[in-house]
Amino acid sequence: MPKALPEIKLSDDSLASIVVGGMLLIPIMLAFGVMGSRAMFSFLAADTMYYLDIASNVWKYGIPTMDGESLTNGFHPLWEFILIGIFAPLHIPHHFQVYVVFVLSVLFVYAAYAMVAGGLLRILGKWPGLVATLTLFPGAYALFFEPRRHVFGAPGLHYTLSPLSAINGMETPVSLALWAFFFLKCAAPMLSFRGGSAEKFDIRPFFPLSVRLCLAALVLARLDDCFLMVAIGLFVLFQHGVPFGRKIRTLWYIGWPTGVAMITYVVFNLETVGIALPLSALSKISSSEDRAFYFYGSVLLGHPGNWWHEALRLYVLLVALLVGCCGRKFLPQASGKPGIALFAICALFLIMKALFLLLAVPFVCQGYWYYFSMVGICNVMFALAIGAAVKAHSDALRPVLYFCLAVIAFHMPNDLNAIESYVHDGPSMDKSIENYANVTYLLWRHDEEIRRFLMDKAPGAKLVETLDGMFAYLLDMPAEGVTGLASSPDEIKRRKAVGLWKSVIPRGFTLVPDYGYVTPASDPKTVKIVEELHPPFLPFSFFRVELVQP
Repeated sequence: MPKALPEIKLSDDSLASIVVGGMLLIPIMLAFGVMGSRAMFSFLAADTMYYLDIASNVWKYGIPTMDGESLTNGFHPLWEFILIGIFAPLHIPHHFQVYVVFVLSVLFVYAAYAMVAGGLLRILGKWPGLVATLTLFPGAYALFFEPRRHVFGAPGLHYTLSPLSAINGMETPVSLALWAFFFLKCAAPMLSFRGGSAEKFDIRPFFPLSVRLCLAALVLARLDDCFLMVAIGLFVLFQHGVPFGRKIRTLWYIGWPTGVAMITYVVFNLETVGIALPLSALSKISSSEDRAFYFYGSVLLGHPGNWWHEALRLYVLLVALLVGCCGRKFLPQASGKPGIALFAICALFLIMKALFLLLAVPFVCQGYWYYFSMVGICNVMFALAIGAAVKAHSDALRPVLYFCLAVIAFHMPNDLNAIESYVHDGPSMDKSIENYANVTYLLWRHDEEIRRFLMDKAPGAKLVETLDGMFAYLLDMPAEGVTGLASSPDEIKRRKAVGLWKSVIPRGFTLVPDYGYVTPASDPKTVKIVEELHPPFLPFSFFRVELVQP
């Protein structure tokens, strides 16, 4: 008989904090030890700069804006309001705001995984819970399903879905922390519950006020995670053996905080910008005629040009659908057993959100941060299954534990290499989009010199933001973005009427980087280059432009 593993005398919370701290913080500390502040820009996602720019501009202009003139609501509200509540009152200097966002991201992701680990330890016990926790690094999806990447220098640890990639400066860290709180305070008690029957089971005791408020915040953190509330509502409505009146009271009991939060948010939007939902969401939601091409051409048939870019989006949705459809088998048994009810709710959420992203949101608009809630649910389900298996078969505990440690030992160097691969301390690179993280770092490090050069050469000019807020934020200049995601409704109407250049140039946005989604050369009949400016430290120019026919 193999010798039993020693008793762990630490509390569940202490053990969770230590294990998660080691898994998350050691790679970060090693990266900063080697790279210094450059390491941050391998974590931060592209759209982080939208959030930073709008939060910083509230301090400067008194309103959420990108162009310095008009209101925008192109953001998920909770994370934006957190940043506004920190930057403006504390007067965080512009250059140091990136540090604040990165530290907040680390803390929220650390808290998220520590709470999940604490819940696993409570449900499974010390050693099985420890094994289950270790499976979260890098997680079942990243280990078994995630498409292996080609050379692609996009930020956010190269668009992976590992825990380190969640430290992305966007809404992901706070969203994961709220999901983890829901797991610890609602899901873990449901999974640990051993009584109940179809006639007596009442879901309401598992939703104290703290959980209901958490659900409201969770929806405000990522609006498309509202499908969790829909899933809970569907479960309640179709619960067997429960009078209809009690179902309605249960729906009100669980849902009123989220309802109040969403009504307040919609009213705020209507009063400020005149539309109910964020402009960024409305511009993305559409039916997509290219769905069949993505499904068959780019991914399943291995289209050589686009395969990885589309597979990273499609695979996660297909895995979520698969897990959700497997979970549907629990629905007939869910009425009397809270643990099974939880799996049924999660299955419904996975199915609805995956179908929404497959059918309503074009793939090109889907960043990897769309998927963390779905991947997190799948990873925790896998962790619970492994933990329950080793708890039931104690002789398997030791080999499974060693296997998890081996996976972590071999995977951590990959994470460190990903952090270090694309951010260098110099301009020796081309101007392709693959060098985004490096360009971001150079703009941040030399922001004062680059901004002074541009203002000396083009006094009073404002930027045309050709990427995702990078130039506007890091150079701390008013800008109008070509994507329109952080624009005003009036600007979007003007563009539909006269086009991008005829809308932005008359308003003074005449300084265009030769880097990004759009350049002046893409429309020579409408816009012409008046002057080329080449700032120090950058491998590309800025163009001062005007209309061909004003």
